[in-house]
Amino acid sequence: MNEKSLQYFQYYWQGKHALLFALCVNLILIRALILFADRFTLPPYIRDRTPR
Repeated sequence: MNEKSLQYFQYYWQGKHALLFALCVNLILIRALILFADRFTLPPYIRDRTPR
């Protein structure tokens, strides 16, 4: 990580960001990241193995 990203996390952790910016990060960006990562955590598709 570069120094700018570390500074961002320090400001975020210490609560120095504006409230609107913090809400955007918490509610929108983190939720979008979770929903994007969800597709990579699904189990593999297995067809039914029951005989027809």
